[in-house]
This record gives sequence, C-alpha cells and structure tokens, in this order.
Amino acid sequence: MSLSSRPYLVRGLYDWMTENDLTPQVLVNAHYPGVKVPEAHVSEGRIVLNIAITATKDLLLGDDQISFNARFSGRAHQIVLPIESVLAIFANEVDAAMSFGNEPVLTPADNKLLSGVKLPNKPEQVENQRVKETASSAEKTEISDDQANVIHVQFGRDEEDS
Repeated sequence: MSLSSRPYLVRGLYDWMTENDLTPQVLVNAHYPGVKVPEAHVSEGRIVLNIAITATKDLLLGDDQISFNARFSGRAHQIVLPIESVLAIFANEVDAAMSFGNEPVLTPADNKLLSGVKLPNKPEQVENQRVKETASSAEKTEISDDQANVIHVQFGRDEEDS
C-alpha cells in the first residue's frame, strides 16, 4: 500500500475543477512504466490529456492509477496512467495548476520509525516555542518581529533541491 498524497490531491483538484466548470487536464510522463497512451500524441516523453467528463468514458481516479477510454484522431483508446506518472493537473481557464515532484513515499516501516517523533499539533505551538526560544536568547541576538514569526513548511521537494 502506497501512502502517497498524489491520488488524493488529483481527485480533490479534479472535483474542484469539475464543480467550477473548468477543464481538468493532466501532464503525464508517457515513458513511466505501465503508462498506456497513444504514442503518436507523445511529445518529448510527455502527453497532456483532457480528463473532463465530456472527454472521457469510464473515468476511474484510483489510488494507484487513473484509467479511462478516450478517442484520439477518431480512434478509441484505453488510457492507463499509474498515479506516479502524473506530473501535474491543471485548468487552462484560470491558470490553476499543481505539479508533482519526486514525492517521497512513506512505507509502513517508515511510519513505524517516525512514530516516536513528537510533532506539534497546531502551528501556534511552533510559533509559541519559537517566541520562547527567541525571548530566552534576546540578550545575545536581536531578532526582528518578522524573523520570530516565520514558520516554514515544505511538502515534497523543489526542483532546486534535487
């Protein structure tokens, strides 16, 4: 079982786009193992697919893959996209997009290792701890209000971190 957040984000954005009459499209790594797309429409190893209700038949947004039937140049094709092959989901109408990098996938063994790590439940706890630490070292270093209230949260990896 994969603990990837990608299928949940794809489904959530798909629902939001559909409810707002936008056209959900996905950018796919066409050379990812298990991808089934018409090769004639692949460009530089990628393909953009319209996954709107009106462009697909039997669309399934699953935890492990996206699958549907679609027509390309008048011919029916069965499309299969392992969820890891999805590089982005977007709607051109509003410049809304979410891209996915190399997402770390946690296994049950990773969860067991992390089970002993104590994380604060609320962002306020992080901020309060930082303010306390800042107050205790205020005599040594001057810190502006902006620096004391910064909380950095990172989901996934930026391209620059690779």
